Formats: sequence, structure tokens, C-alpha cells
Amino acid sequence: MILFAVVNTVLNGINPVPNQTTAGEGAATGQLVFFDVTFTTPFFLPAGHYFFVPQVQLPVGSQFFWLSAPRPTIPPFTPDLQGWIRNTNLAPDWLRIGTDIVGGATPPTFNFSFSLTGFVPHPIPALELLLLD
Repeated sequence: MILFAVVNTVLNGINPVPNQTTAGEGAATGQLVFFDVTFTTPFFLPAGHYFFVPQVQLPVGSQFFWLSAPRPTIPPFTPDLQGWIRNTNLAPDWLRIGTDIVGGATPPTFNFSFSLTGFVPHPIPALELLLLD
């Protein structure tokens, strides 16, 4: 088990505008967990930005937190995009974790990153690639 400490968290203090800036909820320590997912059914993702929303089952009394990714970002995780979050109070809107929720004179920014690897199951003609872009 890998124990990990963070200086600030955002979990419950996620409020709609104009009360969105809560400064976070303080430090926490917990178990660091890595997970890999294998999709067995192929799917197509056109170029763009995607929100990844995990659904995990935890023991009673446990909390799930994303850790922010290292900065500065490096390719392929550029440009530097901030982590966004939402809950039922915000739906369908989203807030930037650092800029909108934590706030401050110089608000922090938090990056989330994940990589998705795969293959093209059949060749795509060059003309189609130009039209999709």
C-alpha cells in the first residue's frame, strides 16, 4: 500500500456561482491507487477534448479523489488544460478546480491526464482524414 499526502482537496465544497470559491477543504492522506481499463468493444473518438467521469465503488466511509498530474505538462498533454469538476449542484455546468473553486490572488491550476491508446482497425483514406479535420 502506498500512502500519499496532499495539501488541499475539493470534494464537497463545490457550489454554483456566485458562491463557487471555497478555498478547498484542506489536506488529506490516503492510499494511492493506479488503475488500468481495457475496453473490449471498439469505439471511435474524433479529435477533441473529453471529460472522463469514473464511477467506483468504495468501502463505506471512504472517499475518492483524483490526484492532479505533474506540471508543466508535456506532449501529448499540451496545451495546459485545467481540471474541471461538477456535482449535482452544478449540473449541467462545470467549474475549474483551481481557478473557480480554490481561488486566491494567484489561483492554482490542476491538471488531470489520462492516456488512451489503441489502433485503427482499418485504413482510412487520406481524403477522409482531410474531411474529418
